[in-house]
Amino acid sequence: MTEHTAEIAALAHSQFESLEAAGFPYTHLGGALFLGEYYAEPQRGMLMLGINPGGRTNKDFGAGLSATNCLLEGEPLVKFPYWRNAKYLFGREPLRQAMETATYSFCSPFRTPDFNLSKADRALLVSHSRAILRQMLGDCLPRLIIVAGVSGEGLLREIAGESIRFDARLPGGGDQKGTYQWRAFRAAIAGAPGIVAQIPHLSRANAKHRLDECREWLVGLVGQV
Repeated sequence: MTEHTAEIAALAHSQFESLEAAGFPYTHLGGALFLGEYYAEPQRGMLMLGINPGGRTNKDFGAGLSATNCLLEGEPLVKFPYWRNAKYLFGREPLRQAMETATYSFCSPFRTPDFNLSKADRALLVSHSRAILRQMLGDCLPRLIIVAGVSGEGLLREIAGESIRFDARLPGGGDQKGTYQWRAFRAAIAGAPGIVAQIPHLSRANAKHRLDECREWLVGLVGQV
C-alpha cells in the first residue's frame, strides 16, 4: 500500500464512520473505494468514475486496491452488463493501452440500493463523499476524467463543487437523449486544465456498434490531454 493509498483509505473509512453516525440509512450495505489495481499512477493522469458501487454484494466497506483492473478484464463480473460492456469499451485497442494505468473508482464509494434518495440522505451522501473525491483529484492530478452516465456527471458536479470547474463543451458526441449520450467539457480539475468526458451508463449500453463509436471518440479525447 502506497502512502497515497493509505491516506485516502483512512479518509474513506473515517467518512464512512461519520456517515453511519449521522444516521444514513444504507450504511449496512457498506461500500468500496477502488476498482483498479493502480492508484494515482503519475504517467497517465486518467480517472474513470462510476456513480457508486451499487446496492448488492458485500456489506463491508473496502478501501484497498483490487488485484486486477476489473473494467478491462471483466472477470468474474462479466456476467453483469455493466462489466461486460466496460470490458468491450475499454478493453480494446487503441483505447486499452491508455486505460491500463488509469485509476478506477466512484463519484461516491458508499452503496445505496438506487439513487431515489430523500433530499436529506442525498445531502449526507454528497457531503461525506466530497472530501474523498477531492483527495483523489489531488493525488491523481487527472487530465482526463471519464464518468459513466448522465446522472453520474450530475453527481460528479455536485460532489466535486469548486474542485472541478466545467468550461466550454467540446464539439462532437453521441445522442442528445436516450441511452447513447456522450459529451465532453474543457474543465479546470483541481486548478489544472483537463477534460471531463461523460459516457453512456454501461449497464444499459449494450449495442456494440455504438460502443465502438464511443471508443473512437474517447481515443480522440485521450490525444488532447
